[in-house]
This record gives sequence, C-alpha cells and structure tokens, in this order.
Amino acid sequence: VMHLAKEFLLKNERLNLVLTKAEIEKRWPGSLKLRGLRMHDFVPPNGESFRHLERRVLERVSFWQRRYPDGLICLVSHAGVIRVLLAHYLALPLQFVQQIPLEYASSCLIRG
Repeated sequence: VMHLAKEFLLKNERLNLVLTKAEIEKRWPGSLKLRGLRMHDFVPPNGESFRHLERRVLERVSFWQRRYPDGLICLVSHAGVIRVLLAHYLALPLQFVQQIPLEYASSCLIRG
C-alpha cells in the first residue's frame, strides 16, 4: 500500500483503468497540468469535476434535509464528497478543495 501511495494512480471503473502518471500523460497529453491548474473545473475522461460533484452532492443533501427536517443525517462517503461539503459549508473556494486535510476513515460533524 505504501508503494502505491507514492505513485499517482487514476482508477476509473467506467473505463476499467488503473494508470500511472506517465500513462495518463501519454493517453491525455497535458491533462495533469490542466487538472493542477483548474482542479475544481477539470473533468477527467468519463468523470466529473469537483464543481459537478458539488452540485450533485448538495442536491442530495438538500433532499435528505427536506425529508428529515428535525433529524440527524449520517452520510458515509469518500473524501471527495466530504471535501466538497466542507468547502461549501465553510464557504471555501472550491479550487482549494484538495487542500482540505482528511485522514483515512475520518469523520466530520456539520451542524446546520
């Protein structure tokens, strides 16, 4: 696991791919640089940007909030979803979403 953490990997189940940084650059020249410059708007092949993810996640959270207005909502998800929610509720610009620190298997409590 530590070896894999040192290598940038793209895993996309829709494309059935796991690629190294070099392989990504060969398939989609310049895409990693563009992703670094415009993380929030960059759309990987057959994927979605953080901006699209934010829209999709906020729509679902809003649905659950309307459905259970007095209840506690527990969301279990991957770090991308948690980061866009934290950015939204903390009013942080979405372009800094990857800089929000999250540990593996972490939890966040958002009151609203």
